[in-house]
Amino acid sequence: MLRHLAALLVAPTLIPAQIAFSQDSQADSKQQTGSYSKPALVRVVAGCSGIYSYGSLDYPFTVGEVGSGYFISADGYVVTDQRLLSPAESAGCQDYLFRYIAERVAGTKNVNGLSEATRIDIRNRSQTMRGVSYFSRVILPTGDLFPFEIARLGIPEDGLGHNVAVIKIQVTNAPTLQLGNSSTLKPQDPATIAAYPIEGNLQAFFSKFFSGDAPSSESLGRTTIIDGQISNAKGRLALQLQGSLPSGSSGGAVLNQNGEAIGMISPANTDSAQGSSVSLAIPSNTIRSLAGQIKGINQVSITDRLYREGLDLLQQKKFEQAKAKFEQVKKLYPYHSDAILLSYETDQLIAQGEGQRGKTLWLIGTAVISGGLLIAYAIYFLVERRRYQQANQLAAAQPVAYPLNMRKSTPQPPAPELPETSVKPDSSIEPPKPRQTVAATQIGGRGFSPATVVGTQPFVELKNQDGQVRRFYLNKDRHRLGHRDCRDLNVPDNGWEVISRHHAILEREGTDYRIYDGDRRSLSTNGIFLDGVPIHTKEGHLLKDGDRLQTGQDSRNQVILTYTNPGGRQSNQPDTQISFNEGQDTQISFNDGRQNE
Repeated sequence: MLRHLAALLVAPTLIPAQIAFSQDSQADSKQQTGSYSKPALVRVVAGCSGIYSYGSLDYPFTVGEVGSGYFISADGYVVTDQRLLSPAESAGCQDYLFRYIAERVAGTKNVNGLSEATRIDIRNRSQTMRGVSYFSRVILPTGDLFPFEIARLGIPEDGLGHNVAVIKIQVTNAPTLQLGNSSTLKPQDPATIAAYPIEGNLQAFFSKFFSGDAPSSESLGRTTIIDGQISNAKGRLALQLQGSLPSGSSGGAVLNQNGEAIGMISPANTDSAQGSSVSLAIPSNTIRSLAGQIKGINQVSITDRLYREGLDLLQQKKFEQAKAKFEQVKKLYPYHSDAILLSYETDQLIAQGEGQRGKTLWLIGTAVISGGLLIAYAIYFLVERRRYQQANQLAAAQPVAYPLNMRKSTPQPPAPELPETSVKPDSSIEPPKPRQTVAATQIGGRGFSPATVVGTQPFVELKNQDGQVRRFYLNKDRHRLGHRDCRDLNVPDNGWEVISRHHAILEREGTDYRIYDGDRRSLSTNGIFLDGVPIHTKEGHLLKDGDRLQTGQDSRNQVILTYTNPGGRQSNQPDTQISFNEGQDTQISFNDGRQNE
């Protein structure tokens, strides 16, 4: 069930803003701060699920928290809000479950306002949880999930440090935020909040998630950048914001104008009547004290350096050099969604530039040819005119005789008749044979001659329930099939819902490809089947020419994947024999392995 969490993260929405920044030299520093810092943001999910009894009835439950965090080390250390982690432990799970039951029984979300008698009655009627399972994941901007371990928990320090936690996932070369010095902050200093909030009802999301129905993009949050300013710099930071923070922002980063993290958002949030809000944040110096000697803190990772160099080159419209930087970032850190999308964007810009250069060269070539033709015509006209003038001058210089009496010509005698000559052909010399033409062969309504070369590049063809077809040629050692631009075999959302975001991986093996379900770590939502047998994410299946695979088991909502490789090791298609007979119709015979009767 956890694999459905891959749908939790929506494609980043700051990419258009980043591209606009990179191409607009007048972009302000706030936009630059958001562009530089966003790749380091992550989503943190923790919770539990199981069955509880109330009275004589059993009820399934799922409770948990979704919040934000950010990398402070390229080795995978993440700062987040400690309160997000409690539902993934026994005591925290019981507390969240009690609140969940109390809300349903009492019909109010203000559980703290319930009387002690009501609270005791709810506890007495509730039975012990059964079949409880816990989940804790970090979700990266690409949608990839990683289990995390707790590295450090904050110790209360004058009420300031108990909300901080440092967790770790197994990645390298992660983009990071450097910790600034929060002791230098003053009231009215500008600040920016960057977080991954979630929209809608959290309980409804978890219910959908554990029911096997991945939530839609409309119910999920996107990266949020909110401007604000420091209103109190003593103790816990107080931030005056332009608008309130939505649910899921806890654990997000508070940034200064240099893009440094000067704090972490705390859950406390109080709305004001003026449309703005006051939010609290834990200062970066408290975080630095907790993190201690973690390797790589306050060091710019190579991923960040290359990514920012790429943005600068994109701003200078050096698209090919910018793409090279983004490709380096993708190799170092495959989960950098911004680098993936900007690499695709620079591809489009390069293609547009080549098209414009080609158009310019065509116009220049056309102008040169047209000019050459005009010059040649002018030279020809001048030469002919000069020749005409010379001829007229010569004719005017010679006398012309006009005879007074026209004399009839003397008739000539007829030519003598020659005897008829008869030439018989030599029977030993054969007359030349008329040249015969071999007719073009018609296959599938398209003609080709015997000299036609048929390509052998393998490809997969996908056909959905509406009859729409997508063909992808395979020319790399590794291909990924799924949704969004981070997959090279990318299908749209509409009409192809049965395809998961990370549905399959195809890896070259000899002259063919081996297909694996999911991302080699977890299965896709609907699976891949060959003749009703599911394909595993570990062993996979070595494709052969003509293989027809199905995604999902509902025949009314399936995508058929057909693998074609004329140059592959073997074929599931009948052999086709084409014979060319001069003067006769071309014959095409199919050999399906049976003897002719």
